[in-house]
Amino acid sequence: MTYKEERPQIAISACLMGQKVRFDGSHKRSSFCQNDLKPHVYFHPVCPEVEIGMPVPRPAIHLVDIGNKDEPNLRAIGTKDKDPMNPSIDVSEDLFQYGVEKGQQMNDLDGYIFMQKSPSCGVYSTKRFLANGHSDGMISGLYVQGFRSVQPLLPVEEAGRLNDAGLRDNFLIRVYAWHNWRTQVQSNLDKKQLIQFHARHKYLLMAHSVEGYRQLGRLLSNLKK
Repeated sequence: MTYKEERPQIAISACLMGQKVRFDGSHKRSSFCQNDLKPHVYFHPVCPEVEIGMPVPRPAIHLVDIGNKDEPNLRAIGTKDKDPMNPSIDVSEDLFQYGVEKGQQMNDLDGYIFMQKSPSCGVYSTKRFLANGHSDGMISGLYVQGFRSVQPLLPVEEAGRLNDAGLRDNFLIRVYAWHNWRTQVQSNLDKKQLIQFHARHKYLLMAHSVEGYRQLGRLLSNLKK
């Protein structure tokens, strides 16, 4: 294992690393990611809007659902477009497909930290607008949707939520558990590795669900099946 691989691999929205890639040419540098977390992990900065060819600075976009309740149709269009059915900017397919491509390419990650509220990178906090201009709840950004369609189990979190100590601990526990699985078990999968992984995480598993720990133990006791 290389020195780089000894640390968890985390993809991160590039603006959180201080890169001036936002629509207005600014950044959203995260002091926690840069000062506290960076010495312990290896970051892979990504800005999907720039990487699909959008300039800096650029017109702002937002997510508008031009479909209906039975058939939603989420579009990433310009905030200044008056007619959402005929927008001057529409990067919906580009963002979603780029997320799919990155999910396929970045298969050695242990986690992903996204910029909150972003129409491309928000996980829980991106506003969903209706065709009439009214906001209607929250949704994931289109890049995130594409990425998670390929990697649904990867630990992900929004940078803003990492200010909450409980959410931060939960995310980092999942990152390190995933890193242990990926580097110590998945790369050399056999019965011994599975049992040792289960034993190493005994108390962590029991802290969340004693019954879940027992169910996993029963599975491991009969690996022939």
